[in-house]
Amino acid sequence: MRIEHDLLADKAIPDELYYGVQTARALENFHISGVPISQYPDLIRALAMVKLAAARANYECGQFGEEILHGIEGACQELIDGRLHEQFKVDLIQGGAGTSTNMAANEVIANRALEFMGFAKGQYQHCDPHNHVNCSQSTNDAYWAYHLRIVAGHCGSLAQGRRSAGATAIDRDHRIPASHYSLSNFRGYGGVARIGGSCRHSSARHSANLHPFNIFGQRARRARSHVEGTRTQR
Repeated sequence: MRIEHDLLADKAIPDELYYGVQTARALENFHISGVPISQYPDLIRALAMVKLAAARANYECGQFGEEILHGIEGACQELIDGRLHEQFKVDLIQGGAGTSTNMAANEVIANRALEFMGFAKGQYQHCDPHNHVNCSQSTNDAYWAYHLRIVAGHCGSLAQGRRSAGATAIDRDHRIPASHYSLSNFRGYGGVARIGGSCRHSSARHSANLHPFNIFGQRARRARSHVEGTRTQR
């Protein structure tokens, strides 16, 4: 066990866990849907891409050194590759407008980065979830990952519509107990995704231009391109 500390008190965290005290508090406080965010791997990958882009921008702005950058890069790349997703145990529905999700990402990335740097989990003086992984960000900044997640899932929605259009299912309305209907409505879902996809480039450009550090905007666009490249390879 390792001992971590927040404003409430010390808390023991099992050594094998990559999340920390903030995530542990969220697990205690939010028992709402029973659905962990680990069931949404594209969201976790997108969060890692945002953190990776922010780390590179922070390094170029002089916020921390190369050792911390390389540690965060290694940790983020593992999340992008699908590793450590089981560590994201916080409930999909939570208080705090997503702060618990953001902190889960910060803590998992920080603790894995520490291992890349040759330190033990929890030695945050070398790589801190707040001061390094979350540097120059708020939860609202990190939740730009939802835009990236939509990009990553865009083709999946369209493909699902094509595969399911000829299938039938059983439904129930007020008068007919078991009526058959076509799943062609998935084509409609795909159409909505297509419309959303046509808007995402403009949204990302405006978001990047409004950022106080233009270098963050440049990194955000590169992160978006990384997502699109990953999506194309699948």
